[in-house]
Amino acid sequence: MHSWGRPCDIDEIAALAKERGLIVLEDAAQAQGATLQGRPMGVWGAMGMFSYSKSGSWGGRSGMK
Repeated sequence: MHSWGRPCDIDEIAALAKERGLIVLEDAAQAQGATLQGRPMGVWGAMGMFSYSKSGSWGGRSGMK
């Protein structure tokens, strides 16, 4: 979701998910330390995921890093 420490438009994603009855699994692997509206990345969705690798992501290609 977030790339190179820059948060995506999580407000819009969360609103769309709520409207459609979906949950948000937030990939915050590249957002350690990033915040939006005073809240850290990784706490906006139903679950936030981080990686031990600074360039890793949870895109599903390589499994858990």
